[in-house]
Amino acid sequence: DTNIITLGESKLNIHSSFLPKKPTRVLRNCLERLHQKLHLLLQSGSAQSSNHTDHSIDNDFQLKRKELYFELEIQEAFLRFMATILKGYRNYLLPIIKAPTVGTTDTNSLFNLKAFSLSRDRSDTKFFALVVKTQMFIRFIEERSFVSDMDAGLAFFDECTEKMAVATPGKVKHSGWLQDGEGRLLDLDESHHSERTVFIMPPEPTGLPSNTTYTYQAFTLNPLLFSHKEPKPLLKATTRLSGGGMPPGSPMARRTKHEIKSAQKLAKKYATSPELWAKCLLGTCYSLWFIHLPSFVLMSQTKAPSTLRLAQELLVRIQKAGFTIKDEVCYRVMMQLCGL
Repeated sequence: DTNIITLGESKLNIHSSFLPKKPTRVLRNCLERLHQKLHLLLQSGSAQSSNHTDHSIDNDFQLKRKELYFELEIQEAFLRFMATILKGYRNYLLPIIKAPTVGTTDTNSLFNLKAFSLSRDRSDTKFFALVVKTQMFIRFIEERSFVSDMDAGLAFFDECTEKMAVATPGKVKHSGWLQDGEGRLLDLDESHHSERTVFIMPPEPTGLPSNTTYTYQAFTLNPLLFSHKEPKPLLKATTRLSGGGMPPGSPMARRTKHEIKSAQKLAKKYATSPELWAKCLLGTCYSLWFIHLPSFVLMSQTKAPSTLRLAQELLVRIQKAGFTIKDEVCYRVMMQLCGL
């Protein structure tokens, strides 16, 4: 019985006016323009179907492609909205210096909620106070702090927030997108297209006499035209895997693409100052040491406990000294090595 289902008092006062005004206005304008374009597209499609002028498969492909572009633009609008309201959130992530427990996975231990709320516009305080209490935001911070299957998606979102952080109002088009090529956050996947691929459409049943259809007696392929490649021997890889430990090429001690780009940008920025450049080199040395730590632990397993204790003491010492390592690979390696 839906009559006995009621909302809590905390949710009764939620209104769309709580949303950040400027990002919401940009999102609304973009969606309204897309709605108008989509309405015109549907009108033209219905007019063609009513006139029965052209039912070729090529037109269906073109219509499907336009629909994909509209879907992409809608996703772009909402992604830009989320990246705008959450830009700079990475500055308020807290480092993990203890093994994961019930307390360390709490949002207050992983994220500086108070400083993040103060960094937002005062008029949006109520909105962000509600956002940080949602299960989606709490889960987002947990996945961002620990290793998860969403690392690639989170790195992409971080890249989007960085693009929105450097965006200036003068570069924004009427649609809410940036004019330069880097401003677009999403692109249509056209990797399946190739200049060497020729797709010949089958003959269409138009202009044929009544009760007549195209028929094919056979459809055979010449096997001599196919290239054959010898399979690579997997004996060595199987032998290594059977010995236990991590598989070869494990992403445990790899930097993500986002971390590589961030390190390059930081190096270019710090190269102008001797003091900042020294800190950059020191942080890079720490990152390299932790990247090679898994190999050292696997090669000398008798020294693994003492090595891990040394690595933990090193992270604690760095934290107490007020020095921040920009690469998260150090913490990621430690958490995964402790779990082996």
